Amino acid sequence: MVSLANNHIGDFGDFCMKEAQRIMDENNISWSGAPGTYGVFEHQGKKIALAAFHTADHVNNVNDLPEAKKLIHKLKSEYDLVIVSFHGGAEGFNALRIPMKKEIFFGENRGDVAKFAHAMIDAGADLVLGHGPHVNRAMELYKGHLIAYSLGNFATYGTFNL
Repeated sequence: MVSLANNHIGDFGDFCMKEAQRIMDENNISWSGAPGTYGVFEHQGKKIALAAFHTADHVNNVNDLPEAKKLIHKLKSEYDLVIVSFHGGAEGFNALRIPMKKEIFFGENRGDVAKFAHAMIDAGADLVLGHGPHVNRAMELYKGHLIAYSLGNFATYGTFNL
């Protein structure tokens, strides 16, 4: 499963965003990103869903908690395991800690990631995985479920230093 919910999915325009979705579909790669979308697959008889979020209107939006909770609640009623992926929070070395409030980065509301993650678990998510700050952030066990607030960078092109 792949998250297409991030601040770069639209860098090359709407056509390329739609092409990425089409290519995923053609290759049976389950994805989530656009509003209301979620990816699914089955493993060892368990049905698993992924809902991916970011802080923009062209994707499932971190800052729209009522819609996010509604989607996760629906998924929990239909799937054995629900994973939430979110691209949110401020970026860089000064964003190592979670402020427990709304984060603004370059004038953009990048969400209150702790409030969002807790709301997703409360709505039925089994696991919440954050990315976006380009640094590792804390992990939390909330009501027995893991929240990873930022997994850092796995790979980037060229030099990337915030």
